Amino acid sequence: MLGQAFGLLCTIRFLAHRWHDPQFPSAANHSISYSDAPDASFQFAFRGSAVTWVYTKAPNRGMAEVLVDGRSMGQVDLYSSESIWQSRTEFGGLSAGEHVLEVKVLGRKNPQSSGSFVDVDELIVQ
Repeated sequence: MLGQAFGLLCTIRFLAHRWHDPQFPSAANHSISYSDAPDASFQFAFRGSAVTWVYTKAPNRGMAEVLVDGRSMGQVDLYSSESIWQSRTEFGGLSAGEHVLEVKVLGRKNPQSSGSFVDVDELIVQ
């Protein structure tokens, strides 16, 4: 799984078990990586003043906590009754420079969700 920062390809670091699934035509590069393991996370180091996390909202999605440079940016609920490909949340207003985005699987979910999966489709740096 790769992100793009200023035209350079950057590796996403996954902490704990995750699945990489290359079968989704609606996803960027036809693939997503996902996990439902509580405390699983991914980290993405980038240089810029904002980063956009692209993910899929779906009936089996859970909640994630997002941190930038170790500071909580809040929680994101990825649940939706229908699949919504390439949903986006931007984390901006950062000072220009090097930062680390971390997204943690909380193992919690909306009561209507059938699972607690959290995925990453793409990361976009501004």
